Amino acid sequence: MIDLRFELDANISLSELRNEKELTERLGHFHKLRVQRRGDTVGVLISRDEWQDIAEAIKQYESLLEEAEDAVVKRIIDERADGEPKSGDAFKRDITKRLTARGLL
Repeated sequence: MIDLRFELDANISLSELRNEKELTERLGHFHKLRVQRRGDTVGVLISRDEWQDIAEAIKQYESLLEEAEDAVVKRIIDERADGEPKSGDAFKRDITKRLTARGLL
């Protein structure tokens, strides 16, 4: 799981952003920085590596979510299938019958 918390000193001021050396050193050390102006956080910077970690975690979460959704859909279909899953013409007839009964056809 990605840790999105910031370390206590992981700050950089807007004026310090102009100093490339300072920015790259802090971002290299902390990997994520709160950008501050007069003590207020106005934005966030993250390193390329941190961004890639977050993007990879999102892909994994999306994959897990798709698997869970597929399992729920399969369970619903199995519960409504009255035993063996229908295919071809039998499936089409059953869907047409259900849609007609609901006034959707």
